[in-house]
Amino acid sequence: MRGTSLFVLAAFFFAPAAWAGSPSSRLVYARAPGAESCPDEDAFRKEVASRLGYDPFFPWASRTVSVEIDLAGGTGRARVVFVDDKGFEQGAQTIDGGREAVASCEPLVRSAALAVSVSLEAIPPDPAPDAEPTPAPVEAQKPEPVVAPAPIAVAVPHAMPPREAPRRAPRSGRALVASLAPELWAGFGQWPVATVGVGAAFDLRYRALSVAFEGRWDAPATLDLGGGESAQVERATGSLVPCGHWRVLALCGVVSLGDSWASGIDLSNARTASAFYAAFGGRVGLEVPLGSRFRWSFLAQAAGIATPMHLLVGGASAFDSGPVDVTAGSSLSVSIF
Repeated sequence: MRGTSLFVLAAFFFAPAAWAGSPSSRLVYARAPGAESCPDEDAFRKEVASRLGYDPFFPWASRTVSVEIDLAGGTGRARVVFVDDKGFEQGAQTIDGGREAVASCEPLVRSAALAVSVSLEAIPPDPAPDAEPTPAPVEAQKPEPVVAPAPIAVAVPHAMPPREAPRRAPRSGRALVASLAPELWAGFGQWPVATVGVGAAFDLRYRALSVAFEGRWDAPATLDLGGGESAQVERATGSLVPCGHWRVLALCGVVSLGDSWASGIDLSNARTASAFYAAFGGRVGLEVPLGSRFRWSFLAQAAGIATPMHLLVGGASAFDSGPVDVTAGSSLSVSIF
């Protein structure tokens, strides 16, 4: 994790003398909205205790270690702050977990636990008391000169005015996320003309897996039959789209069922006919997070048509639908819980 080594090194220089003599501290651990799936406070305490060999956190300790986990903006960060017994901030560091932390923030939490444990280990133990000296005769004693203690220079990064440590209570997280997304599509393949369409999707995601339910309508497209005659074709489908996600990439399967319609234009005895539509294929998606609730996606899809459609004009075949439908689309998802 970027920033971990810098924080560990800084812990040896920024641990002030006011902390000496007691490695125990009060822990304030919080997960920001959107980071509910990250390890909770109990898991963080166990991680630190496993490194030190004991649990250093006690609720009555006068000093405070504050840890906040945040996954906003499509990247993971851990903010660690040390506060002394007088309420002054004595050291702070932000550990950047990158985009990998959004998929799994356990490595980010382990890095924060490592930084805290190394900082606590850097605090020297209480000095052992010297044996009580034998008092000298009163007449032989001389007053000791009073020497003022030398000032201690403490380098504090990101100097800030005194403030209280954050006390945001951690909230129980939900790993399941639901979202709604409007969609725009453009395709070619079923007919020898380009088509455009609109759709909407309801998506349920659990960590790196998701399943979406989509509805789509392709606007009428005109086919030139020759001789001043033409036909319009359109389609409405519903699709089931299971996906696996890795960073910003999504790989999906697609099952689509629906109806296709064809209507004659400028034809004698023109009529409208429909046919069942079924297609099976795959999809690749590129996802770009836009804050904690929104996500823009670019989609490319290819599906084999299992139910070809034939257009007849005067009893003769005029057009046969193609075997593969290739489409590209874009969507904007918003999380609803």
